[in-house]
Amino acid sequence: MSSNSKGIIIVIIIVLVVIGGWLGVKSFLAVENPFYVVSSESMVPNLERGDGVIIRNGDRYSFNDVIVGDIIVFSSMEDRTIIHRIVEVYYSEDNNQRILKTKGDANPQSYEGLDYPITEEDYYGKVVSVIPKIGAFRYLGT
Repeated sequence: MSSNSKGIIIVIIIVLVVIGGWLGVKSFLAVENPFYVVSSESMVPNLERGDGVIIRNGDRYSFNDVIVGDIIVFSSMEDRTIIHRIVEVYYSEDNNQRILKTKGDANPQSYEGLDYPITEEDYYGKVVSVIPKIGAFRYLGT
């Protein structure tokens, strides 16, 4: 076997390991995308712009399991991905559906359409780990 063939086989093995690892992480965390980066200063001082977060869903981390004080990732009514803290759990009057209200730790209040109402369909997962400044990469080229 030529050294070129061995190199190709090694690359294929590495790609398969990376893909398998990614699928394993997604399966274990029960989410489509387990990694997000904080893009604003709304959660200062607990989360800084550029911090990475890992989320989890599923058993003990589902929409019905989260409580006031948990930090979650969700899609707002403005179709933005948001990372904020739950400040209230309530139920709609018309169909008794569970609804979450969130707020950025640095924000003075919750904002309708951005922080609430958050339904199960909007919920991506609960933040289970923070990787400080992982998303703070900058291109310094000229």
